[in-house]
Amino acid sequence: MLEIGTVVNGRYRVLRELGSGGTGIVYLALDEQTNRTWAIKVIDHENGDFAMVRRSLMSKASVLKKFLHPYLPVITEIMEYRNSMMIIMEYVEGRSLKEMLTDSMKNDGLPLPVEDVIIWAHQICEVLYYLHTAENPVIYGDLKPGNVMVRPNGNIVLIDFGTVQLSGRGDENDMYCLGTPGYAAPEQYGSRQLGPWTDIYSFGATLHCLLTGHDPVQTPFCFPDILECCPQLEEEISVRQRKKLVELGRIIERCTRYSAAERYHSFGELADELAVLRGTTEKSVKKAGGRKGLLKLCLCAVFVCGALAAGGAFIGKKIKNMEYTACIEQAKTSDYEGKIFFLRRAAALNPYCETAYMELLDMLLEDGCFSDIDEKLMTELLYARGKGRDEDNKTCLSENSDGYLIFSYKMGLACYYLTGESGSRIRAAGWLKTVAAMDMDQIDLGIYDNQKRIWKDRADVLVRFSRFYNDSLKRPECGEDPLLYGQDYWEDIKILLTDAMEEREDIELRMYQEIVMRILEGTSGFQDAGIDNKELEDVLDIITDRIAVIPQNGQERLEELKTQIEKSIEKAKKGINMFYGESGGKAL
Repeated sequence: MLEIGTVVNGRYRVLRELGSGGTGIVYLALDEQTNRTWAIKVIDHENGDFAMVRRSLMSKASVLKKFLHPYLPVITEIMEYRNSMMIIMEYVEGRSLKEMLTDSMKNDGLPLPVEDVIIWAHQICEVLYYLHTAENPVIYGDLKPGNVMVRPNGNIVLIDFGTVQLSGRGDENDMYCLGTPGYAAPEQYGSRQLGPWTDIYSFGATLHCLLTGHDPVQTPFCFPDILECCPQLEEEISVRQRKKLVELGRIIERCTRYSAAERYHSFGELADELAVLRGTTEKSVKKAGGRKGLLKLCLCAVFVCGALAAGGAFIGKKIKNMEYTACIEQAKTSDYEGKIFFLRRAAALNPYCETAYMELLDMLLEDGCFSDIDEKLMTELLYARGKGRDEDNKTCLSENSDGYLIFSYKMGLACYYLTGESGSRIRAAGWLKTVAAMDMDQIDLGIYDNQKRIWKDRADVLVRFSRFYNDSLKRPECGEDPLLYGQDYWEDIKILLTDAMEEREDIELRMYQEIVMRILEGTSGFQDAGIDNKELEDVLDIITDRIAVIPQNGQERLEELKTQIEKSIEKAKKGINMFYGESGGKAL
């Protein structure tokens, strides 16, 4: 037992006790390094099964910490502390299904609403299917209402991982695990192998409890008819809900059969049945009408049958997408190494989506510079190959033409403007050529769609500019080349200033800085090419007005860059006056 105020592992200060269960006590703690609250589950050595739990947790620590799903808490550490085992995990705000059921029975004399239970049951199926089909699958081992939290947004979260078991390895530890009497499957009391069927039994027991208010501890391995357990439901529910209860009773009966072989084979199969109960199939039928509607209905039926035959392939894809989203969200709140880990995992899950690559690029550009190390990290991600996949991530991403164009444009600008003196405009051109070559009529850029013409024109210009640069610290190799400061070059400069500003203030400012420097260094060249001094001055005035409205967001480097540009503009105007004099565009 921990005292309030105790600091664990030099960083977690215990604030208060949250609750206790069969395997330990849960505390709320503050991480004094990040100012974030966590839940700490403490399993004391005096617990009768401590040796087994300790062995189990230590062998599964690395596996548990890698799990990421919207219906699972983030587990940050599993460690030994003063003869105890500790699991440090995300603190989940909300209430357990057990608490909600107790209040409902006390206040209304009724169990939880049928429609709500079906939704939560479907979510439980999704997360357990995820655990069972992961690269290192586990059996949860202690599903019950007290271990299912409901967040304020209505979604569930599984808590308490003190009894999870690695699945399918045939280890001695997998032959037995703790469970709560009434909810634990028969095989958890003997020496039979545990598997997904074990959690399916507990799921059935949990579902029965939520729908009846009947505690299965009172009648182990026996689950009477729902309306027999709770006859008051007869008067309170509609005919439609009664039909759903009959179907739920059938599902519960199959889940809780004594023989594991007679239960459902997977939570994917269970989820498909619950999806029908939720009305998704019915809703699709209502939308269908006429011959087209009949075709849609047939296709829907084929799809559902295919999903059932595949043992939950559809829900597997959905869960994979949810895990991708969870990785992205977790990356946003992680430290530097954590961000890289979660974004790499997201890209491995779905290499065709641009979000993970864009998130990494944004993270690398936070300091306003795209260094050689940054480029190396991005290159490693782009050319990584997922397990069992021949194509690298970049090849997969390129198949998503919309997302690939967005990434190519942002990556090209980063290489062109933010690589510093060691950067290569040639590498930037490689990305920008992708944008310049795209048929924009066939592209939908979503929120960027109204800018796609500007993007294409700018990319085209920067590709032309890049040929004047080599991959070194040198300035343009052909600085005196009349082609550089000719009419075409001047028209390209004006294209860069067309309409919309860039999202990143630092890239916008770097673009203006380069234009001002080209005018400052090439005034005589522009004069020789017949460019009027008024045109040069107008461009400098446009840039002056633009940088005045660019927000600094408290970043000193942006303010310094704006100051540099303003000083360069002053020098450029003086140079224009010197070269053009009073002749208004003609050499003296």
